[in-house]
Amino acid sequence: MTQLLRRWSVAGGKIGASQNVDYGLTTSETEILEHLSNGLSYDQIASNLFISTGTVRKHVENTYRKLQVNNKVGAIKKVNP
Repeated sequence: MTQLLRRWSVAGGKIGASQNVDYGLTTSETEILEHLSNGLSYDQIASNLFISTGTVRKHVENTYRKLQVNNKVGAIKKVNP
């Protein structure tokens, strides 16, 4: 388990545990964000999670909207300051 997910787990699903911030990410969005932080492509994530690449894209889009960022680097920095 990566440090990113450990922080989420410690916070009871709230990202940014040290600041007690809840961005409202779903379990799927959190899982996909972890895969992105590990450098996996959308196709690899889709294969690992047994979902379509389009579903991965939609989860990523929703994650970026909730975190108010425009890319994966911004998302990862926001949840793991």
